[in-house]
Amino acid sequence: MMNKPKFEQVYDFENIYQSAKEVLSGKRFLPHELYLSYNLESVLINIQNNLIWRTYEPSPYSNFYVHDPKLRLISAPGLIDRIVQTAVCRVIEPYIDSRLDFDSYACRDGKGTLKAAERCAHFINRPDCKYYLYFDIRKFFESVPIFKLEEIYKNFVTDDEGILWLLHKIFMNECNGVGLKKGCRTSQLSANIYLNELDFYLRHNLHCKHFEHYMDDYLIFDSDLRRLEELKYEIPEFLKTLYLGLNEKTRIGESAAGICFVGYKIMPDYKLVKKITMNRQKRDVKAWVNGRIADDELYAKLASRYGHCQGTASYKWISEELLKILHEKLTNR
Repeated sequence: MMNKPKFEQVYDFENIYQSAKEVLSGKRFLPHELYLSYNLESVLINIQNNLIWRTYEPSPYSNFYVHDPKLRLISAPGLIDRIVQTAVCRVIEPYIDSRLDFDSYACRDGKGTLKAAERCAHFINRPDCKYYLYFDIRKFFESVPIFKLEEIYKNFVTDDEGILWLLHKIFMNECNGVGLKKGCRTSQLSANIYLNELDFYLRHNLHCKHFEHYMDDYLIFDSDLRRLEELKYEIPEFLKTLYLGLNEKTRIGESAAGICFVGYKIMPDYKLVKKITMNRQKRDVKAWVNGRIADDELYAKLASRYGHCQGTASYKWISEELLKILHEKLTNR
């Protein structure tokens, strides 16, 4: 059995060095990245000393908005802060991963949206999963109270004072005591740890045998429609203990009719990529044709999208659409 994480593991020089390699992977072209790469040893020693003596102070975030598809505020930590966050996550993640629910699919090795969609298809085809309950937590990241999150860390992850001190520093950076910053690696890890309280309640208190979730999007399957109706009212009561609530997207439906989940329309025999994803590809390729985005940016977008489409009935359509646009560009030269 793995021992609980210790602060000494976080500020171990090898751990900080591997964290820096991970953060700098595929970068080193911006001035601050070049500076860090050139002065790597002295910078890492300074990080280590700040952690040992507990003089570390996070820098202000770089805040910006993205439309994906709705408006989201992203708070990107500075390079040094990313190394520190990676260092603490590298220590906590191996310990905590085996303690999380099997059917939690966000931000975990060997999981992800495709695995979540495959699991959903598995449930849909089970005779005891005739109906489903879908619910989504209202403004989840913005609603997590730091005091409750730190209490869960202390009880469930580690009582090491050094790690708890460092996490408090990270959580409270530009925070009034409520909310996790989107864009931080520690926020992704903390979201899984916080929602594990709900997972445990569903699995062991409400005895839900068949459920899964990707971050705060949940699906519960059952053959008893009345039971799902009861859960629809029982779950919000428990969420109050976590200072969370459900939004208006909660619904109950028949599994055989298909389920929209993690970017797919999942049917009993096949999966489709949601129309919004296809429209994004059209928009990106046309922007590239008109010279509004560079080749490298298009390649990165297409690689991500084709990975998302693997194993779906939409893969052929997306490939044909791309070939059609490329053919038009070449013939119009």
